[in-house]
Amino acid sequence: MNPKQIFVLSSIFFLLMLGVFARAFHKPAELVKTEYDPLNFSFDLAQVARIQIARGSEKRVELMQTDGQWRIPDVWNARGDEAKIENFLKEIHHAKGELRASDPSLFEDFGIADSQALHISLFDYQGAEQAHLLLGTEKPDDGFSFVRVEGSNHVYLAQAELWGMLGIYGDPATKPSPQEIWIDHNLFHGKIEPIEKIEIHRLSGNKDILTTAIQRYSGSEDRTKKEWKYSRQGITHVLSQEKVDQFLVALSQLRAAKVLGPNAVSFEKPIWQMTLGFEDGRQIIFKAVAVNQDQGPGNYFFQVSAEPVIYELSGYDFEALDWEDAQFALADQPQGAQETKP
Repeated sequence: MNPKQIFVLSSIFFLLMLGVFARAFHKPAELVKTEYDPLNFSFDLAQVARIQIARGSEKRVELMQTDGQWRIPDVWNARGDEAKIENFLKEIHHAKGELRASDPSLFEDFGIADSQALHISLFDYQGAEQAHLLLGTEKPDDGFSFVRVEGSNHVYLAQAELWGMLGIYGDPATKPSPQEIWIDHNLFHGKIEPIEKIEIHRLSGNKDILTTAIQRYSGSEDRTKKEWKYSRQGITHVLSQEKVDQFLVALSQLRAAKVLGPNAVSFEKPIWQMTLGFEDGRQIIFKAVAVNQDQGPGNYFFQVSAEPVIYELSGYDFEALDWEDAQFALADQPQGAQETKP
């Protein structure tokens, strides 16, 4: 075979291989279009007031808005995790995918027949059902789910990480959807800006030791501007506004390791108590009891007024709250500096 023939054959081989690669990586226009089509699950995010998750006729989870706050009625009426619930609804609302079947005889292949699927029902404030989705128990790749709208024969492969959000990582056909994953583990709820009083006591037997007493007072010149001051006479420290802010930010970010029912622990003899006062006159009272302290450093149970559950925090997190007046003071302050109540 002469060089010319070799060149011609090599060129033909190259063109054939180029065609194979182009075909492998090219998707028809109609497939590209349907693969990323929005599924248009039609409901108003702002109007969803109740979420019910069931397997067939068996209710698994119910989340309900009460006075603008998500609650879990079947789990001590605990607070629901607002961000987690909002993200779950957005994941459904903005899901994209492609049509995989329209024949009811194929429903069982996707685990999406009425008796197999996980039913997700969304209700508005008047109790009317806004949306009813069925989630197939046959799991495709991570980040995808088989879904259909109740009453429809269309099964979609949705680009939506719903199983992970539901706390189901095993076989959906056998694993329940745990209600506990929806609980808000934050110790403090709301905004820290309206707080204007912090008082901390350490309690032991009949002893009640006031360790912190600070308050925001209006300035003498500008009555609209409030600054934190020690509220007890004779404190030989200058208070740091920044340290108060650090304390309150730490409080707002504390998350419990575990949330328990209201009768799990007795708070008849707390070892620690903190009271937060607000501009509108409200108060929140935190009480703590120690856990297994006789066996070495342990955790702490917290009771928060107006909350129906008990929070368990680590010893490290407890130390982030167990402050004394001196810990709010400026560093390297002059000797003899004194802060008094205005």
